[in-house]
Amino acid sequence: GVSASAVGSPSTYTVVVSNNGPAPVIGAASRQPTVSGLTVGNWTCSGTAGGSCQGGAPSAGTMPGGGVLLDIPAGGSVTLLIRKFLS
Repeated sequence: GVSASAVGSPSTYTVVVSNNGPAPVIGAASRQPTVSGLTVGNWTCSGTAGGSCQGGAPSAGTMPGGGVLLDIPAGGSVTLLIRKFLS
């Protein structure tokens, strides 16, 4: 929803991954592609109805290069809030 941003200013993106069933999803990869000039600052992971990021809540800092593995039971979801900076 942002058409322009100043260098160093943050933008926050919300990614929601849902599982409508019928089976649970274990270890689904959610990856953040590397984009020149864009740095991932911090991010959070929260789940509903049993959804979670493997390893629990992330440490402050950048999203792992390999992405995040998600466990989502049928009917559950995971929400990732990713804060990025133009560098």
